[in-house]
Amino acid sequence: MGIFQSLKKRINKRSDIIKETVAEKVDLEGIAEGADDAVENAEEYNAAFGTGDAASKAEVLDAVFGDGPEEDVDAAAESERAAEAEEAERADAAGAEVKADAAESAEPAGSDTADAGKTAGSGQTDAANAADADTAAEPEPEEAIPMTPAEVLQKKIAEERETTGADVAAAAVSKIKDAFSRTENTDAEDGSQTGQNGADGTAQDTAKGGLLSRLKGNKDKTKKSRVLLTRPQIVLATVIVIIAVVAGFAFTSCGEVITEKTSHTQRDDIYGKGDYVYDTITFTGEGMEAENTLSVREMELLADRDNDIGYEAGYSILSGDSGLSVHKFTGIRFYELLEYAGLRSGLPDDTKVTLISKDGKQIKISLGTIERARYSCFEDAESKRASDDDLPVILAYSSDDVPLIGPITDNNVNRKFKKKEGYVKSADNVGGPMRFIIGQKNVKDRNEGHCLKSVTKVVVGDKGNRAFKDNKAINKKSLELRAYDDGKKVLSKVYSCRDIIKYTNGNSDADISNYYGTGGFYEGSDLWSFLEDKVKNFGRIGKIRFTYDDNTQETLDLRYLKNKHGNFTNYVTEKGGLMITCVKPALGYSKNGKPADYGRVYALLPADSKCKADYTTKRVTRIQVFNEDRHRSKEHPTNARRVAINGNGMQSTNCYSVFDIRHMKKNAVINGRYSGVSLYDLLKEIGLGIDADTIQIINFKDQVTTIPIAEAEDKSYEMMIGVETALGKPMPKKRGYFIFKNGSEYVNDIRIINVTAKPGKWDHFAKGYEEYLDYEIKVSGSAVKGGSRTYTLEELERIGGQYTNKDSYAADEGKANYQGVLLEKIVKDNLKDGIRRPGSIHIISKSGRSVDLPVNNAYEDIASRYQMNEERPAILAYSRNGLPLVPGKSSNGYKKNNHRGPVRLVVENQTSKWVPSVKEIVLNK
Repeated sequence: MGIFQSLKKRINKRSDIIKETVAEKVDLEGIAEGADDAVENAEEYNAAFGTGDAASKAEVLDAVFGDGPEEDVDAAAESERAAEAEEAERADAAGAEVKADAAESAEPAGSDTADAGKTAGSGQTDAANAADADTAAEPEPEEAIPMTPAEVLQKKIAEERETTGADVAAAAVSKIKDAFSRTENTDAEDGSQTGQNGADGTAQDTAKGGLLSRLKGNKDKTKKSRVLLTRPQIVLATVIVIIAVVAGFAFTSCGEVITEKTSHTQRDDIYGKGDYVYDTITFTGEGMEAENTLSVREMELLADRDNDIGYEAGYSILSGDSGLSVHKFTGIRFYELLEYAGLRSGLPDDTKVTLISKDGKQIKISLGTIERARYSCFEDAESKRASDDDLPVILAYSSDDVPLIGPITDNNVNRKFKKKEGYVKSADNVGGPMRFIIGQKNVKDRNEGHCLKSVTKVVVGDKGNRAFKDNKAINKKSLELRAYDDGKKVLSKVYSCRDIIKYTNGNSDADISNYYGTGGFYEGSDLWSFLEDKVKNFGRIGKIRFTYDDNTQETLDLRYLKNKHGNFTNYVTEKGGLMITCVKPALGYSKNGKPADYGRVYALLPADSKCKADYTTKRVTRIQVFNEDRHRSKEHPTNARRVAINGNGMQSTNCYSVFDIRHMKKNAVINGRYSGVSLYDLLKEIGLGIDADTIQIINFKDQVTTIPIAEAEDKSYEMMIGVETALGKPMPKKRGYFIFKNGSEYVNDIRIINVTAKPGKWDHFAKGYEEYLDYEIKVSGSAVKGGSRTYTLEELERIGGQYTNKDSYAADEGKANYQGVLLEKIVKDNLKDGIRRPGSIHIISKSGRSVDLPVNNAYEDIASRYQMNEERPAILAYSRNGLPLVPGKSSNGYKKNNHRGPVRLVVENQTSKWVPSVKEIVLNK
């Protein structure tokens, strides 16, 4: 039974706990892919394994299931398998009659299993039919909508983290059984031809080799256990797969976790945040083929899927202060990791390997020691004999099954961490997220000094990035820096990529490396430090303008580059759908270990909570710094002048003064000779409607300039509302107080910005939808005053004002625009006196389907996983994309997926919480 326990363990290991959807799904994508190949190549299976050889079929099963953990096979097991193989050979030699009997005797077991599979499949079909009969069943996929880069990245993460679970498993099992049953039938039919073992056998061997090669693919390992299975064992293995799937869903219903989450990548709590998952180690030096940077996620996945590189064992650590401690470390063999990262072959054993921590501490060790030295573990300081004396050098990411934590907001590796930061005293899980671990040579060996916390760089041999060695493009002058001091030009100089590298090498505090968005891993120089060094009297009052190689521009307040207290917690970017904090603005000279094309320099600008809504990673050609006199009067002769912004394409309307726009640092733009704000960003900041269509610029001569919203968004850096000159002086009289500037085109002296909306019907008062206004929703439960209350759809739609939300909602990779009343409003209006929040919220559809909604989802806006830097409240939606919702596709007024109404609960991020045709809201204490 050892092999079946191994298979079960392998399946359990691949399962993942998915937050807020199901408690657990079993990841069997590999099995499904192998099964697909088995079905597609059924003829080749018959040709390759027509003899019915059990060992050959075992190879196929092993190729489908993937490599398993290496296990020691005892002599009894080997003897038993050898006997089985010998018996199979005798059966082949006996001729067609014996083979036919064997095939016939195998049919009942396979038939029973198939019947069981059919029964299970029938149950699933019945459930699916029931769901189809219910008009309020799981939502259908939304219509395809183009996704932003952040959404595309989120889709990729979702695909990796959420498999189709039982459906994949059922399909895989069915296909595997089908493929092997075909092979067995072929065995019976071909039994009479056993005498033709010459040329036919050679053909079978050839077919077998090609087929196995495709099945195994990249799953081949240097070390592998050979598993020999007979036909009954194959059937039993299939049954165990089914049992594992059923068991997984049984645990799901109980809410139990059946997998250990020892790595950061497996976690969705404090250990699994982007600061840890996408922390990195850079492998560089003359001893590497090329500089390579690996994230914690990449290393953890590598350790998990490759038994030759992943490692877990107890290590004893002896320090001068706290004595000897023993912990189980989970991680990755260091020498094998160096090979994976691109270690050059043929390096001598005395090649020095330098490891560097985040606080700059270094340790050195020889390559030969890393490869061949083995260390010991002792249970306590008095032990005379080691409990283990074959321990390799490793990089650990977990201690006693708890992921390692480390510095995020600072580089103090040895500071004391708190429980709320994930510190577990018994596991002593500090020094992460990756910690270099060496065991003891003897019980007196103080090996703590040979270990290293929070490893961030590994240098093999001499320093130097080989990609830069002979690259002449980095000498090209590619970045122009201009500086103005209160309107006067004080600097104009051009720098090369090498100039920036030279500055960074001489200023260790300026050395920056991190992921800046989805584009890749960048290295560069701290932007503030570089400018402070190059620009005389550089201050924090003024503006900075970036001109990119695509001729777009971006203007920011200088306060963005350095905050008063030096706390960069709110400077963020994202990777893999996770947020990375404390990301400093930088000038990048390297991407993924290589210099930029043509020696260009990158502007690496994270988002922050005040000045910048989204991150930027673009090649920059010019930087202009506009310093202002700290003591210049804040008075401006045109401060009180105003421009009106209104129209049905805006969520709100208002008048804005010159003073207001001058101080909108977040969307500031300098376009040619004038300064102001981006038109599109200004409208978006105020509250641009999701159905906005065109912008009308109207001046005092009543001249109208019309601009499509899409064009304004595409040219957000070119189209501006100007209120002063680039040097901070009042606008010339001929221009008026406000101008609209689009490249070289001007509209002078503007007074109104009017935004129109696309034609649409956002409520049921529209013609053809009045019949749904009498639809009723009941609010009931132990927390409801008066016991219950009933709303008509007409009442909900008339609530309006600040309690209505019209915005884009995204979940499961789909996105659409919805309008509805805030769920929070309905809940609060119906609670008994003295009850601030209900204990639970249940949303029930017309068909009886019930969803338990977390109370926080009703009271707090939900951070979107699909819309970068966006939050959305839960709503009772009554219209979608400018169309009122109707019950079903056959209902009056159905157009373009506006069904599942007339009222639908919409919650950002997950359609599993979206309830169609809401009929009752139950609020209990």
